[in-house]
Amino acid sequence: AKMLNITVSNTWEPKKVHHRLTLLKAPFGKKKHMVQYEARTYFQVIQLKHLTGSTADTYLEYVQRNLPEGVAMKVTKTSLERLPDYIKPPTQAESSERTSTEAS
Repeated sequence: AKMLNITVSNTWEPKKVHHRLTLLKAPFGKKKHMVQYEARTYFQVIQLKHLTGSTADTYLEYVQRNLPEGVAMKVTKTSLERLPDYIKPPTQAESSERTSTEAS
């Protein structure tokens, strides 16, 4: 990200997920001979800001090509948009009227 001058705004690691499965070793019942399998899933979340389309495509392709085997990548794109014109913020008079009626 530093080589492409991409702003990394935030990174964090959500809780890992354990999936355990306990099975009998033999198909016909010895309860004391069991084996336990476990799969662990780790997560890493990276937030990138102010990306152009071509920079995002280049960066994501580079990261995806260099992922080790057994690692998956999920990309979620979000964008900020302006509020429509018919939605206006409250004026000072409206907000003061609202606080005075709530106090009563």
